[in-house]
Amino acid sequence: MERVWESIVAIPTRALGKRYGAAHSVDKQRVTQALAEYRRFLALKVLERDFDDRRIGAPGPVLKLWRLHVLDTHAYAAATAALCGCYIHHDPDADTDEARRRRRAHRALGAYRAHFSEAPPPDVWDFGEIGAPPRADEPEEDETPASKRARPSQLDVTVQAPGAEITTVSLRSDELGSELLSRYAELTGCRPTGAHEL
Repeated sequence: MERVWESIVAIPTRALGKRYGAAHSVDKQRVTQALAEYRRFLALKVLERDFDDRRIGAPGPVLKLWRLHVLDTHAYAAATAALCGCYIHHDPDADTDEARRRRRAHRALGAYRAHFSEAPPPDVWDFGEIGAPPRADEPEEDETPASKRARPSQLDVTVQAPGAEITTVSLRSDELGSELLSRYAELTGCRPTGAHEL
């Protein structure tokens, strides 16, 4: 969890927050709160391995931020790759079926409590009327078993520093970009200079 959280905190969100505030006439305090909860939402997506947007639903403010982030394709792709090594997909039709929407909302709220050991703030994590949680014996047709959910795979990244040989660095896709830089430094003897934002 700590490693996932460190990756999430490193995601640049200043421009995203400005776009959200302007698009939805939200004051700075609410933007800050929504961004904090959006980060937690991304953590839940990774921790629950919901890379195809089947399990965890997003509440209103978080969904609005997520959609703005997805539209900034370059930043979103870089952020999710650095976070978990793969793209975290957004399905705009995921909540069109009411029963599925309720299940996804209950899963999100349950995962939030389980991973963060606290209840989510109700002013951000409000899904509207979702009824009682589904019974454990209710079938979930849209459920993908944990054993079949997307798993990070290996990445082969070709890197070249100025004046150095081209080098291919292999790492698991769930490893962080900082690990890529460290592995490259080990292989080539080149040391990264300054902070690099992924």
